[in-house]
Amino acid sequence: MITLISPYPELSAFGIRSISSYLKKHGFKSRLIFLPDPEFEIAATPDISYKYPDYVLNKVVELCRGSDLIGISFITYLFDRATQLTEKLKRDLTVPVIWGGKHASINPEEGLKYADIVCIGEGEEAMLELAEKIRSREDYTSVRSLQFKDKNNGIIRNPVSLLNQTIDLYGMPDYNMEEHYIWVKESEDIVPLNSSLVERYFEDEVYQRLGRKYLAMTSRGCPYNCSYCFTFKRLYPGLRYLRHRSIENIIDEFQVIKKNFSGVKVIEICDDSFFSRNVDEIKEFSRLYKENIGLPLICLAHPSTVTAEKLSFLVDAGLCIVQMGIESASERTKKLYNRSVSNERVLKAIQDINKFKGKLLPLYDFIIDNPYESRDDVFETLNFILKIPKPYRLQMFSLAFFPGTKLYEKAKEDGYIDVDDRANYRKIWTFFQERYHNYIFLLFNYQVPKFIMRLFINKLSIRLFDRNLFNRLGGMVLRFKRGLKLKRFQEHKHK
Repeated sequence: MITLISPYPELSAFGIRSISSYLKKHGFKSRLIFLPDPEFEIAATPDISYKYPDYVLNKVVELCRGSDLIGISFITYLFDRATQLTEKLKRDLTVPVIWGGKHASINPEEGLKYADIVCIGEGEEAMLELAEKIRSREDYTSVRSLQFKDKNNGIIRNPVSLLNQTIDLYGMPDYNMEEHYIWVKESEDIVPLNSSLVERYFEDEVYQRLGRKYLAMTSRGCPYNCSYCFTFKRLYPGLRYLRHRSIENIIDEFQVIKKNFSGVKVIEICDDSFFSRNVDEIKEFSRLYKENIGLPLICLAHPSTVTAEKLSFLVDAGLCIVQMGIESASERTKKLYNRSVSNERVLKAIQDINKFKGKLLPLYDFIIDNPYESRDDVFETLNFILKIPKPYRLQMFSLAFFPGTKLYEKAKEDGYIDVDDRANYRKIWTFFQERYHNYIFLLFNYQVPKFIMRLFINKLSIRLFDRNLFNRLGGMVLRFKRGLKLKRFQEHKHK
């Protein structure tokens, strides 16, 4: 039995679901333990170390007892929870623990201070070979993509596996719920997963109130090289990193989900590279989706690949929300982010999206709280937003310096972060700074006329309002709203 644990706040857990599916395809038994904390991103603060209650740790140990291998996959902001789980498992059991995911791949030496094994990059092939060697009781320290401590406290560093170019072979994510368990926080227990619990923990689509949504990944890899984002691309130099699943494979997955989870009312495709497919592929996907699925659809997009033609097919198939990363309109900041797309190209993508006004709601993403940005940089972006036609929603993401990114290395050199302070790992996108211009970003989401927004952005307003007292008052309002949101969320979950 291979037990895989997800500490993520929600249930998509793409990594462990794919690995579990692949292991089962080759005759292995797997158990999945989901430890979602859906209120985490609402309630978290920079001062809190994200820890599990003792009853959760004890129940996880019991579920892992008898396993041949335990895996934990996580991203940086869940480091505290991953280390807490690992320390408890290592204290109470003698089962090897393997770490995977982006954070483990970034710094395997750090990972080996806690785990027995660290997986670098994509894990399906490595986990299958490791499981086979454990079953046959062979030495497994030569498995590609894995790193281990040796007997002298050194590190065995094996080369990474070659990338599988046909990712359909991995099968659809494991949603069959056999040997799946979930932490239900309000009942203080970890219980067997069933379809009603799965649907309960799927996220709600909040902007158009369509109901529960299923999150899907239809490709692997990314064609871009943004300095604030870590991908596995650098681990596979010279290999084709962006790989798409076949359209038939995607539709098969959606049909299974629609059949087994009637509470799913919308599907969201989460990969940034969906619009990088050519027009013929988008057209064929849209046709099959409309014929076989028919649910409202959400997609992410990059401004360099959005076109009115692609949108026309998708909107006809049910696309109702498109989320596009703009991040900044400042030329200096875009250079820092390694975002080469021009403001003119971004506006062209926005204009193409706006052709479907009334059918398609755009969500535009911006990064805030960048210590490298001057006030002029920020207000260059705010003035750019004035050019965006309504309707739209802005989504703000507070900049986090993720280890392994180019921007992290620069921030470390420039003294913006202390690499020995683990509080850096806890930073998530909701940690907004109390700054005047952050409140202006938020105001764009209300029905404030543009001439009034221009007044807020002019130099006189900045001198009058960009002060500590005003910023603290604004912070109090945001914390109050956040508290109300958390209360509504908790009341909804207890129904």
